[in-house]
Amino acid sequence: MSIASETQKSIEFINYIFDTYITEDAIFSPYLWARKPENDPNTTSGAESFHAHYNSQFYSSHPNIYQVINVLEQIQVKIYTKCNVINKNIYNVPRKVILEKQAGISICQVKLRF
Repeated sequence: MSIASETQKSIEFINYIFDTYITEDAIFSPYLWARKPENDPNTTSGAESFHAHYNSQFYSSHPNIYQVINVLEQIQVKIYTKCNVINKNIYNVPRKVILEKQAGISICQVKLRF
């Protein structure tokens, strides 16, 4: 194998990574994977958040393949559900009881600061 062919393969791979993940018009732009996750502030990216949640689903370091498949199917169902909700413009409106609890908590936090 020549050095030129290895260099060409490296350039093609770098271009693939750049076009797929780095540029603003990439298939998986940095907006998707490099922003702070909303649900888990202890991680620095969405990928870390996903892996932390994924790893917490298992009780051993080498789980049974059927357990892995079951967890992946559950994750897939959640993602499909979220995508369908977004595509249909369905918004989750909080119930009155939840809004009242949130208002009460924020009032207590304000009182504690003074």
